[in-house]
Amino acid sequence: MKKIFLLTLFLFLVSLVSLISFLLFYFMDSSPVGFATNSQNASVNLSIDSVLAISLSSATINFGTCEISTSRGYSLLDSSLNSSGADNEDCFGGVFPSSLDLVNIGNTPANISVVFSQSGQEFFNDSSSWLAYKVLNSSVDGGCNESFSQNVFVNITNSSTPLKTCDYLGFKNGANTFSLFIKTFINASASGGGNLTLNFIAHPVN
Repeated sequence: MKKIFLLTLFLFLVSLVSLISFLLFYFMDSSPVGFATNSQNASVNLSIDSVLAISLSSATINFGTCEISTSRGYSLLDSSLNSSGADNEDCFGGVFPSSLDLVNIGNTPANISVVFSQSGQEFFNDSSSWLAYKVLNSSVDGGCNESFSQNVFVNITNSSTPLKTCDYLGFKNGANTFSLFIKTFINASASGGGNLTLNFIAHPVN
């Protein structure tokens, strides 16, 4: 009887220990049912400064050495024409046609003006001689692509005032270039000549 009781008590203790172990294992090792999500928003800020920059891909117009026609009493030279155009044949060693080619190498449109170091009268020391300039788009899609470009020759009468040249010169390839040409009337009484300097001024388009 004593053995049976001890055996029964032992089995009860074993069963109790097994039950406690099972419950501990179940609650400690259980995995959550389903899933949870969590999202965070992010942003990237990027700013690019406007850069206004122009460059001359061709910076010289060379008329060469000119001999004024005594029969006509003047020579009319035009850098936009070939060597047989106008009176360009009066010059030797010149390059025809030739132009000053300005390129917008920045990343913003620009309005361009130009200042000449001398007027025609000052340059040739003669009141009847003159200098003139004009601009033509040399880009595939047009460089001066808004309301204005000085596309007909206009006389340079003032050497201190910026002269309007090109409005809204673009900056994208194929639409960022224009060419400036010079036309001059040299009277036989002219005594000047030499180098004429041009200063291009770029203004950002607001």
